[in-house]
Amino acid sequence: MRRSLPAALALCLFLAGAALAEPVHFKSLLPIVAVTLPGWTAGTPSGSTVKQPLEASEASVEFSKGDLRLEIAVYDGGPAMAAAFAAVSQVEMETTEESVKPAGVKGYRGSLFTRTNDKEVDLVLMVAPRFAVSLHMTGSADAALVLEAANRLDLDKLAALSK
Repeated sequence: MRRSLPAALALCLFLAGAALAEPVHFKSLLPIVAVTLPGWTAGTPSGSTVKQPLEASEASVEFSKGDLRLEIAVYDGGPAMAAAFAAVSQVEMETTEESVKPAGVKGYRGSLFTRTNDKEVDLVLMVAPRFAVSLHMTGSADAALVLEAANRLDLDKLAALSK
């Protein structure tokens, strides 16, 4: 599936690329995405760490359940990511094609993007001052499924990696 983040967040990640702290190595992020989702079939978690020209790490895994596809990914763009993400997480809008609203899971703030016509949902959470957690589902616009999956992630363990 390998879908990119929603455009606004992708821009934030790019702008945050000038981060001063070295990213957490992807091998430390793999256990965060390697969760069990009852009724879903998990793929093999993968990841990467880039040192030049911008420092960043990511880990992801794809799940399937019938016609549904869910990708869970964690991105580390360093401390500068939090400042860039703060504005995006406050956006609330609705159009005929999409709704965007603030959302939270386990005390971590983010944004929920729902595209009913395309049967897609994106949840993006900011964890600690450096990690973006992205859940992207295709095949349904049922945001409850994405929120349920997000609640299975050990976000506190991820936050502890920022120290």
